[in-house]
Amino acid sequence: MFMKSIKNNSNDGPAGSLSDIATYHAGVAQSTAQRLLKKITEDNLKGHGISMMQWFIIGTIHDAGSAGVTVTNLSKMVDTNVPYITNTLNLLENKGIIERNNRENDNRTRYVTLSPDFETTFQHIEQDLRQKMRTILYAQLTPKELRTYVNVLYKLSNIVERDHS
Repeated sequence: MFMKSIKNNSNDGPAGSLSDIATYHAGVAQSTAQRLLKKITEDNLKGHGISMMQWFIIGTIHDAGSAGVTVTNLSKMVDTNVPYITNTLNLLENKGIIERNNRENDNRTRYVTLSPDFETTFQHIEQDLRQKMRTILYAQLTPKELRTYVNVLYKLSNIVERDHS
């Protein structure tokens, strides 16, 4: 198992020096963390009959609320291509998880929303996954450390969006 951390003693300053960490060590740590989080998520979602990417899509649709989201915007929001989103939506629609509707004034564009019948299930899955994450991650991380990690992920995502748009 990969065990490397930034030194944190009085001689190194409050967070140690990033120059002490080789880029490949940081890469291995990032990859290891991603695999762990993916495994926790996939193992939990398997019991609900959905994949991790399906869950990300479902959650993004949920966030759009009753107004819904177009397929094109959804593909941008989850950073994947429209054909993949379309195939996934077909599957989710067949499971009764999502609905596709036209607006009264625009028959060309379809908006995707969560099925009202799925809302309770959505909340249950979110709470179940959240509890599993807490049980596993809080054994090694404080809530503050986890919040910091998530904030860094958001910042990195924004850098990628801004610099590669």
